[in-house]
Amino acid sequence: MNLKVNIVSVLLFINFYAFAQKENYNWIGGQDLGINFDSIKPRLFDNKLSWFFYYSRRSGISDSQGKLLLYSTGDSLMNGKGKRLINWTINSIYNPVQAPFTTLIIKKPLSNNLYYVFRIRGHYINNEKVIDSEPGFSYSIVDMNGNSGNGMVLKKNVKIYDKQLLIGDVTAVYHANKKDIWILLSNRLENTLQTFLLSDKGLSVEMVSRSFVSESNVVSNTRSMPKFSLDGKYFAISEPVEGKYGKANQKLHVFRFNDSNGQINEDKYINTLNRSGFEFSPNSQFIYFSSDTSTVNKTKNFIFYQCDLKKLKQVTEISDCQVIANEDIQDLLLGPDGKIYCSSQQEFTSHTYIGVIHFPNSPVNNIKYEKDYINIAATFGTKPYSIASLFPKILAMPITKKMEINGKCNLDSIEFIAHNSYYGPFRWQFSDGDTGISTNNSIKHFFKDTGTYKVLAIVKNSEGFDTLEGKVHIRGIDKPRLGNDTIICNQSNLTLTINNPSWTSILWQDSSNNNTLTIRDTGTYFVSVQNDYCKEADTIKIYKINCDLKINGICFGDSTSLNFNDTNDHQKIVKWGDNFMDTSENISIKHKYASPKNHNGTVHIVYKNARIELPFTANIIQVEKPQLGNDTIICSNENFDLSVSNNSYDSIKWITGSTQSNLQVSKSGYYWVRVKNKNCLNSDTIKIINLNCDLSINGFCVNDSTTFQLESDEVDSFQFNFGDGRVNSFKKSHYFSNLYLDIKPYNINYIYYKDGLYLKRDISVSIKDCDCIVFVPDAFSPDKNFINDVFLPVTECNLNEISLEIYDRWGGVIYKTTTYLPTWNGCDSKGNVLQNGVYVWMIKYINPTTNKLQLKTGSVTLMR
Repeated sequence: MNLKVNIVSVLLFINFYAFAQKENYNWIGGQDLGINFDSIKPRLFDNKLSWFFYYSRRSGISDSQGKLLLYSTGDSLMNGKGKRLINWTINSIYNPVQAPFTTLIIKKPLSNNLYYVFRIRGHYINNEKVIDSEPGFSYSIVDMNGNSGNGMVLKKNVKIYDKQLLIGDVTAVYHANKKDIWILLSNRLENTLQTFLLSDKGLSVEMVSRSFVSESNVVSNTRSMPKFSLDGKYFAISEPVEGKYGKANQKLHVFRFNDSNGQINEDKYINTLNRSGFEFSPNSQFIYFSSDTSTVNKTKNFIFYQCDLKKLKQVTEISDCQVIANEDIQDLLLGPDGKIYCSSQQEFTSHTYIGVIHFPNSPVNNIKYEKDYINIAATFGTKPYSIASLFPKILAMPITKKMEINGKCNLDSIEFIAHNSYYGPFRWQFSDGDTGISTNNSIKHFFKDTGTYKVLAIVKNSEGFDTLEGKVHIRGIDKPRLGNDTIICNQSNLTLTINNPSWTSILWQDSSNNNTLTIRDTGTYFVSVQNDYCKEADTIKIYKINCDLKINGICFGDSTSLNFNDTNDHQKIVKWGDNFMDTSENISIKHKYASPKNHNGTVHIVYKNARIELPFTANIIQVEKPQLGNDTIICSNENFDLSVSNNSYDSIKWITGSTQSNLQVSKSGYYWVRVKNKNCLNSDTIKIINLNCDLSINGFCVNDSTTFQLESDEVDSFQFNFGDGRVNSFKKSHYFSNLYLDIKPYNINYIYYKDGLYLKRDISVSIKDCDCIVFVPDAFSPDKNFINDVFLPVTECNLNEISLEIYDRWGGVIYKTTTYLPTWNGCDSKGNVLQNGVYVWMIKYINPTTNKLQLKTGSVTLMR
């Protein structure tokens, strides 16, 4: 038995951009919420910051290894240890309810220790009146090497833009040179978009400005939410407008951005409602957002959309976009893993999960949107969250694609999971020469040999192919060999021995760690060995049995049994020596030999992989079977003799108890005889059926019905051959008849059928002429000339009970007589003379031979 244990799970990260680091691996959000991306599935943590205003945006940045380095809410600036930086003080006038902060932390290009902290101190709008709270857009510079590595502020609140009535937001994107960074300021009250360049020389004082023209001068708390696509080719901002649905409506403006000179061009927009959160797909093909499709004063109906940027019109209606789900998505943010994370409007729902779009580079049918991906309540309880401040402000940084590799021991199938932004199918290439296709983003592969292997996961996208590369080191271990499971007779012992210098540890099931183990009892014995990469094991089972074997039953025709003294239910494979084999777990196994002779066989006692072979010989003796013949039907007046030869047997016994060689029977029943020779028995049985065979025959006249009646009422059916070519079968009928047409003898045979047996009988029947000929004239003339004056039937037989009836053409009886010689003189029964014409007659009489009623009809012509 092999025990395969997966000891190490490897996460292998593949960088697709040389400048990509793990600086955005820790998200510092609102209400103490933190999200860490250093594992395949992000995990939540408590960032230990106090609660802050609904509209405030936190920002954080990590070092190149993904360790939290610096974060801020605007009023506070903390290092990764949760300590406030020196040279940073809180403005005592600051009121977070009236003046929300937005912060963005950017690492200075080509620097390892200097960070820019951009901050907007905005206005809070109450009843459409602006409350001044020292607005402005400024930056501070932090040296994280200062103060013994705890960080210190070198410059604080350097003004970039200092205007009154400033409500805005800030975002950033890499320059086309992938080194410098564009900083973009959205000035909502002045309807301008302004870009500044941050390079290794510092922040440029020159800015590129663009007017941002809205449909109406709406002053609103709604955040403007500027955001760049990952490649820096698109820029979008949600604008509050005053329209038919009220001031809370939004236009989602999408611009072309020149990441070489910072110019913003080609303003297009999507008409949305009541939501400002959106996000670009990593490949910049799609934009995701949530919108309210209800009308004023009706129940809110939020729908989550995907829109194809390649299909954007100058004005794109919401109906031109694809529906993802009926979800109220408050905010979206592209993660460093290439997935888009989605937050719900927590102020109005009890939903405590962060959702995710697993494959945002794919069309809507393949994005795999998972609403309940990260459970906030499981970590932080069920308190409501201000999801508007859940996600931080981060630099649009190239994603880090990951390949997850689980296992590296050659005994196991290694699982590979490709984490990128495209939906499969994936084509996998392994450097051992194998390839594979998976419909999702994972596959399992077994490496036959140890070594270092490269793995490629290739998925087709709209621009060609996206490839992830991984490397895995497959290690092995020598398996301990305990041998096959074993069965031992009687009191034998067994010593197991293993030895290999490459093993770092040996462990037997009794916790001993020697190279040998002596086995004295039945049981299962286990040893495991281990090196730095794999664990391997082997198991052996030892059984001790009583090997005594007894044979019972040596008579041919009987079953021969092998009886084992071992009481365990071990599997036994018996080769009987006559090309037959049986398998059983019983302590007694039976077999019937097909020939009388000496049969040399073997028994293999088996349990799992353990077996032992025991030989045996069975001398089978034959006793000749007595022959009583076939089952038989006899008639009730007959006897039947049964007999066997007494020369070949030691004894004979009949069912009646008789020990003679003969037995006479006359009754229905089963009769058996048993014979014995050298303690072996044989027997035969016969079935006797006693039937009443009497047959009654009536009617021997030609052209008349001859009847047959069988007296037996126990038969299943009869078959009659009437001797004239007619054969009939009858079931449960004792009475049947036949009409013979010739005057001669007929040879009749009939068969009784009962319980599958039959009895045949023969009889002869002579048929004679039994009829009387009656002549009836077809005309007469009652004119009293003494020639043919009356209508008179003529016969040579003495007819009994004769009658004559005359009918007119309407079927009425006009004349009737029952005289011995019935005549008609052409008058009706009242003596009235009838007219000439054709009349119908009918004569009835009893045949004196057959004593049956005869009836004849015809017509006669009356002529006067």
